[in-house]
Amino acid sequence: MHTPFTPVSKLPHVGTTIFTVIGQLAAQHQAINLSQGAPNFACSDTLVRYAHEAMQAGHNQYAPMSGLPALREAIAAKVATLYGQHYQPDSEVTVMASASEALFSAVSALVHPGDEVIVFEPAFDSYIPMIELQGARAVVVKLAAPGFAIPWDEVAALITPRTRMIVLNTPHNPTGTVLGADDAARLQALTAGTDIVILSDEVYEHVVFDGQLHHSMSRYPALAERAVVVTSFGKTFHVTGWRVGYCLAPAALMDEIRKVHQFAMFAADTPMQHALARLMAEPEHYLGLAAFYQRKRDLLVSALAGSRLQLLPSHGSFFLLAGYGHLSDEPDSQLVQRLITEHGVATIPVSAFYGDGTDQRLIRLSFAKDDATLLAGAERLCRLSGARDEPHIYRRRHPAGVWRRPGGQPGPRRRLGSPGRRRRRAAGGAAGILLPDARTRHGPPGAGRALWPRPAAAAHGRAGRPPRRMAAGRYAATAGQPAPAFL
Repeated sequence: MHTPFTPVSKLPHVGTTIFTVIGQLAAQHQAINLSQGAPNFACSDTLVRYAHEAMQAGHNQYAPMSGLPALREAIAAKVATLYGQHYQPDSEVTVMASASEALFSAVSALVHPGDEVIVFEPAFDSYIPMIELQGARAVVVKLAAPGFAIPWDEVAALITPRTRMIVLNTPHNPTGTVLGADDAARLQALTAGTDIVILSDEVYEHVVFDGQLHHSMSRYPALAERAVVVTSFGKTFHVTGWRVGYCLAPAALMDEIRKVHQFAMFAADTPMQHALARLMAEPEHYLGLAAFYQRKRDLLVSALAGSRLQLLPSHGSFFLLAGYGHLSDEPDSQLVQRLITEHGVATIPVSAFYGDGTDQRLIRLSFAKDDATLLAGAERLCRLSGARDEPHIYRRRHPAGVWRRPGGQPGPRRRLGSPGRRRRRAAGGAAGILLPDARTRHGPPGAGRALWPRPAAAAHGRAGRPPRRMAAGRYAATAGQPAPAFL
């Protein structure tokens, strides 16, 4: 339909999100989905039964604007037990229609035109548009791989009288990092005596690994008194489609947040609130979540041990970052699309979490999947890090004299190249070394190039230099060293 005028966009630089693009492409190619931070396994049967019983009992009309009282009381009790902070259920706890709505309501209520909001990138893609919709300016602090630690001295230098809010996310999406006690101490020192609000996105609060604590803003009284803490039942109970979350804040801040919430959504789904209130009485459902996802993290890491990807530590959340810059200079946005179309596995480019598209050659993998999906996706990524998933590129010399493909299937019984080249192949093959032929790569020119990580000098006796390049585009492999990878 034709519109007789051109609307003036409030978000002229915002298009379709990368999550939508990747999701559509993955569905089109029926790719294994390691991209989305949503479980592909069932939630608790008990929770479904509770929701069904709530519907049958007639709890199908509007809930109170601030949330079902029983659920708010359960939230307050949980927070007091875990973090020691006592929020008043009536005035300081609000159930929202998703964590996203809670974030939006907080930013809309507390940030004004001309304000500045400090955001750390890589950041979830909704933060900056929420800020810009208020006529405020996002002040971006970039976090650098591999540690992605917050540079607090840089943050201190950016604080001005216009700074209204600092947005935090711990455990962090996409990096899997978590804030510690030292971070909390620095943040407390920076905000003391100011009017700065801390907006803390803690949707992965129960997904912290290796025995570490979750350092919620609720754990620190001096931070809690200026913080809006947002979290998610969807992430905690594997029901992201229910769209129920909540926020915690001092009464003065919550009064303003509820003013926005009552007109944006008014209330979250009623039967789901009843079900969640009952399940909250069974804390094992969320207290065991860290161990549950740590096993999935470890399974994916183990399954990728045979790949050439460089895995960064994941201390929390559903995500693991994998680096490939030592293998290729292909932009991450192109790589993830090629992973879908050529290899049938979907991931997310980390550059999508930077406003300016900063590309550190990292992709995000989600391990919020069933074990079969994790293993199948890892197998395809291991294939990628070898030879562009073309089994005929690498052949192994079998002791009986038969050329074998990597899977052990017999290859062609023919000799290739000159006598000298055959001798070099035989020498490498006898040691079980893979000998790639760069000329057999498929794809458009420039789609990838052969790179070799710099091995230790003692490994091949050539002062740490890469292997000699040989005729016809081949590389001579040294015994005990991996073959070049083609991306």
